[in-house]
Amino acid sequence: MAEIVLDVESRDVKKEKNDKLRSAGIVPAIVYGAGKENRAIKLDKKIFIKKMNNRFLSNIFIDLKIDNENAPSKTVFIKKIQREDFSREIEHVDFIEIDPNKKIHISIPIVLDGTAAGIVAGGLVEFTLRSLDIECLPKDTPKEIKVDITSLEVGQSIHVSDIKVSSE
Repeated sequence: MAEIVLDVESRDVKKEKNDKLRSAGIVPAIVYGAGKENRAIKLDKKIFIKKMNNRFLSNIFIDLKIDNENAPSKTVFIKKIQREDFSREIEHVDFIEIDPNKKIHISIPIVLDGTAAGIVAGGLVEFTLRSLDIECLPKDTPKEIKVDITSLEVGQSIHVSDIKVSSE
């Protein structure tokens, strides 16, 4: 189910200062959810950015291997990435651990498919809703929601109720 495997280490919040970690190229993070105790972790920023490959989306599942433990990895998704205001450097990552047997609430990007007939007639497509929040089992989570706009004429619109979601 997970697209990315990420090796991380436990972090002692009392002994390790976040500023020192960041200056060493380490990102502090936390894992919470699935009815388990929160766990402070740290990860290498360069490896994290490389593995994410600019896909900082909330619907990418990640397997975290904490401290190279033999125990099964934790399947998580990114809840929030905190960035520095000016440099936009990653300061902290919040991961949510998921239970594969329980439904999750997740935001899925919407992708427009095709060229609207209204564009050919000289109109414009106004794309206001960029993602859709859904509830589903983790294994049924779609990567994106494609919306076919080829038959859309000038003045017409597509509503959320018109969208069909599948877990392809």
